[in-house]
Amino acid sequence: MTLLYPLGLIGLIGVPLLILIYILKSKYKETTVASTFLWELSDKFMKKKQPFSTLKGLLSLILQILCVIFVSLSLSHPILHLKDSAKNYLFILDESASMNMECEGKTRFELALEEITSLINNSRDGSKYTLIEQNKSSSILYSYLESKEKAKTELNRLSPTTLNIDEVEAISLAQELFKEDSSFEVYYFTDKEYAKQENITVINCSNNEYNASIKNCSYEIVNDSFVIEGSFISYSETRDIEVQLIVPDTLKNDGEDKILASKIITANQNEDTLFSFTVPLDNYAYFLVLLNVEDSLEYDNYYYLFGNDSNGEFTTLLVSSNPFFLKNVISACGSSNIRVTSSYNGETGYDLYVFDSCSISSLPNDGSIILMNISSNVPSSMIIPQEKMTVSGGAKLSLSNEESIRYNDLSKDLLGNDIYVSEFMRYSLTKDFTTIYNYNGIPMVFAGNTSFDNKEVIFSFDVHNSSLPLNIDYVPLFRNIISYLLPPFIERTNFVAGEKIKINVLSNLESIRLNTSNNYSTYLPLSNSEIYYDLDYVGVYSLITTSKSNQTKAYYVYVSYPIEESNPIDFQEKIILYGDKSKGNYDSQFDLLFISFILLLCFIVVEWEVYVYDEHFI
Repeated sequence: MTLLYPLGLIGLIGVPLLILIYILKSKYKETTVASTFLWELSDKFMKKKQPFSTLKGLLSLILQILCVIFVSLSLSHPILHLKDSAKNYLFILDESASMNMECEGKTRFELALEEITSLINNSRDGSKYTLIEQNKSSSILYSYLESKEKAKTELNRLSPTTLNIDEVEAISLAQELFKEDSSFEVYYFTDKEYAKQENITVINCSNNEYNASIKNCSYEIVNDSFVIEGSFISYSETRDIEVQLIVPDTLKNDGEDKILASKIITANQNEDTLFSFTVPLDNYAYFLVLLNVEDSLEYDNYYYLFGNDSNGEFTTLLVSSNPFFLKNVISACGSSNIRVTSSYNGETGYDLYVFDSCSISSLPNDGSIILMNISSNVPSSMIIPQEKMTVSGGAKLSLSNEESIRYNDLSKDLLGNDIYVSEFMRYSLTKDFTTIYNYNGIPMVFAGNTSFDNKEVIFSFDVHNSSLPLNIDYVPLFRNIISYLLPPFIERTNFVAGEKIKINVLSNLESIRLNTSNNYSTYLPLSNSEIYYDLDYVGVYSLITTSKSNQTKAYYVYVSYPIEESNPIDFQEKIILYGDKSKGNYDSQFDLLFISFILLLCFIVVEWEVYVYDEHFI
């Protein structure tokens, strides 16, 4: 036994002080009696009747001495050491999506936390605790921690993910720790069942729960109707399940949803079950497919379908005195609004600006640019006009065959048929660019960026004085150019938790605000033309864009639950930590402070009763 605060034993000085007080204290009481003769007979009789009367007189002193001793012991905080009784615990906590499954009001993850807390509470003082989180990037939360309270506090800050995460990385971390210190008592808290275990104890937190899940869902427009199709699965048992199609109540326009259609479908155990709905075409903001069933997991019972129709549309300002060919091809590539003018007066607010054989004093900074046959200097552009070139018999253009992603995107589906131009402008260039077509090494159609960092495509010639409008590559070329200049803001609206979303930063954007499904909001950086963001939470995300002309648009995506995590029963072959397990226990500590305090209280109570008895009953 050791004393945490040995100076507390100074209190034992009170023992000799108590004895001295007892010796000096008067032991006689003045009492009036009728006859001393009777008093003497009574005293003789009591001594024969109570032979321990002397000890009884000392009882109060003995109790007081014991009180002083235990006060001193309590102040010195005694600790008893128990040899080789403490352990070195290593906990691995599964935080994958399936740990969200619930049974009788508690999730599997909550049950795992309770199990770990119980092990910590029941462990000997002096034990050490290490915890590995099995999450997106498995890591060690704490290691060789000796404080029970801190270990439990850190534990209660954790929560399960909605991601499909296997145990490989977490077990690899545990294996490294086990190689360094094979004394670890390793516990793996998960919802999987392993047939074979070595050097690791698996605590299965599943309870044979029932679950049903939507596997996939999509829609298309057929004959003026929406056709919504998908499949779902009922795990563990066969059930009749109601599938509902829910849409916003556009008639009331009060933000409430309504059930547009529903079906009760028999789902066979562990088999894909198909469903479909056909509803009249209408301006619905979204569809929600819902499984109306009571099961262990809510996340996989619903599926949102959004249609970001604005992705393929754009507005165009075409500055040209001869717009026929250009207007038709731009319209065929998806422009919903084309304004044609013969001169440019600084207009803004368009997605695409096309300047055809005209003079302009400056470029707009809020959109993508196409310059065609520009003969005067244009501030902010990457070109500086040098001279007009005329080629007798026409200049034959050829694809440049560059090795770059941008070239591959701009030349996709082009057959490379001959294109001839009679004259063209020769430019010097101030920035990096990618050539699509060239003539004897001279760039004729090329792409780069303006000084505003907006995308820009240059035609060195007038398309009206070329064979391009009659060439089979005319429409595919412009489709590639517009896809490059105005890529879809987002390429799809449905993802699975754990995927990345690619966001194309359009030239005219001032800001992009992302609102996640877990109520987190952030502004995305616009320094790159492409942004990638991890979609780690199930639910609806919104992307709110603000253009440089202060126009806002909202885009929505839905992140679904990973289907691999929906099955409530998961059997695995084995889980092993390689190496020879060593005992290597630690000396534990048993805190005697509480026991000392309880004994002190007992002696105080007994001593008080003796004192009261002596004062009032003797």
